[in-house]
Amino acid sequence: MNRWGCWGSQAHPNVLANTLRKLGRLDAAREEIGRAIDCCSPFGHAVEPWRAWDILAKIERTAGNACLAR
Repeated sequence: MNRWGCWGSQAHPNVLANTLRKLGRLDAAREEIGRAIDCCSPFGHAVEPWRAWDILAKIERTAGNACLAR
């Protein structure tokens, strides 16, 4: 088990969500970052959850949803 506790050899959803955002696939990016937030929440600050929230804010800014990005 890796430090995130739930992905094994798969890419961390933060990385996948950010890549999808850069490709303009915002719905898929939201889905992945939601998975990261849900799966990491039991591990607290050890998994640096603010990184996932930052990526979610970037996704919303990219989508033009400035008030959701706050």
